[in-house]
Amino acid sequence: MRINRWHLRLLLILLFAVSIGGFAPDAIARGRGYRRYLRPKAMPLPQVNTSEPEAARQQLIEARAELSRAQEAFDRLFAAKSSGLGDPLSELRRAELAHVDADAAVARSLAGNADYQAAVAARADVERRLQALRDSGTATPERITLLAEEAMSWGEKATKIQADAENADPSVVATRAKLIETAARTKSAAATPDASLRNDPRWLAAKQSKDQAKERVALAEARLAAAQDRLALASSRYDRAALYNQRHGFYNQRAQRFGR
Repeated sequence: MRINRWHLRLLLILLFAVSIGGFAPDAIARGRGYRRYLRPKAMPLPQVNTSEPEAARQQLIEARAELSRAQEAFDRLFAAKSSGLGDPLSELRRAELAHVDADAAVARSLAGNADYQAAVAARADVERRLQALRDSGTATPERITLLAEEAMSWGEKATKIQADAENADPSVVATRAKLIETAARTKSAAATPDASLRNDPRWLAAKQSKDQAKERVALAEARLAAAQDRLALASSRYDRAALYNQRHGFYNQRAQRFGR
């Protein structure tokens, strides 16, 4: 086949194009195909403040302790004049201590329960792996969700074994019933004090202190719930940023292979 001038010109144009841009796949890679993967900047990892929920939890503990002291002072004033109840504070405290002792006995017995110990150990192991994955900075939301669900599953199993053991223990069942009955009688009597008690300034002041302490406990509980929500949101944003940076680095590596 003879090569005329037009064939020669076409051949020269093709050779020129190849010398400038290279072959088509490489030219595309060197062009706009991968340039867009270099434009995004690494997303800064947001701060996850775990101290706020702990501080809110400590405030709640202090508020509950204050409520307990206010309730105790109120009950002591009420005990002397309450009709037919005797000493509600001491009776209720005895019922609480008896129930706590019965629960503690069951907890000690679970030390020899292989299924319970295995569930507790498995939950602790999963929680350690979950924390390590968060600290690595390469965690994906999917992986974190799977580990969190696994830890929750082991926790529910351990809780069920403990609850079954408590419900099967006669001492726990009896002390629980006694505590519920005593608390109900104390509450009922406190709601209907006699006239002399309602006019006693000391009792009125103790009741006011108790009501204010209850309000502070409710406020502390709301603050703790809000802090936990903020922590969950910050953790989610951290996970999304870590996943974005992981993918961003992957795309940069692909782009660098083509000389960009």
